[in-house]
Amino acid sequence: MKKKHLYGIMATCIIILLASLSLIYFEGEEKLWVDAGGDKEGYVGETIYFKGEVKGSASKIVRYQWDFDGDGKIDWSSSKLEVTHWNYKREGVYKAEFIAIDENGNTGRDSCLVRIKRGLLLNVSLSKRAYCVGECIIVNITLTNVGDRDIKISQVGLAFSTLDLMITTPEGYTLHYTGPTVETLPRGIELDKNESYVYSVNLTDSRLSFGNENVERYLFTTPGRYEIKVIYKSDPAHCFDHCVWDGILESSVLGFTIE
Repeated sequence: MKKKHLYGIMATCIIILLASLSLIYFEGEEKLWVDAGGDKEGYVGETIYFKGEVKGSASKIVRYQWDFDGDGKIDWSSSKLEVTHWNYKREGVYKAEFIAIDENGNTGRDSCLVRIKRGLLLNVSLSKRAYCVGECIIVNITLTNVGDRDIKISQVGLAFSTLDLMITTPEGYTLHYTGPTVETLPRGIELDKNESYVYSVNLTDSRLSFGNENVERYLFTTPGRYEIKVIYKSDPAHCFDHCVWDGILESSVLGFTIE
């Protein structure tokens, strides 16, 4: 009976000791409560702004970080808590994570969802799908604002290579038409909601040049199937205007034949 009582006292002492050690261990670890802000919505190429917040920390915060697209890589890091921004090049839903680190190495994390929609639509069209040798072939490249607000984009055809019109020929060449050099100052083009901007290229223009090593001039006299794909890039640096839409659009492949 005495032994059982002694064992009970020893067990109680061990439990108290373990609890005390646990308190001592966790006393040095401060929980950082951080807030990444609410969920956000925007368009491809639109600037999305972020500001995190740290709540109730007694320790000095030495580093603030953001992973904007959820790929596990730090996209922004600073010793100061500031408003920062990110630009998403593709539509989708992204997890943006805010991280704060204090002087003791304690870390706090919080995230928000960013839903990115397509605000601009790129379309490539031809008047028909079959041409005769020597017939005029005009490609119409149309940018349409399908969002719910006005968008300013870079002018097409600048020396800054806003446009890459890729053409696959029957011989197996991939031609890259990068657009003529515009001798005027770069400018932005304002698109209202549902408004379109059309840029046309005459493929049979003898002055047309392509940025290929082996093919500088191509006259489109070879019968067969051709395929067209367009990549359009708008950048604030093109117009020296931070309000310009910043993003990349790719068209679907459009085919035609020369008979």
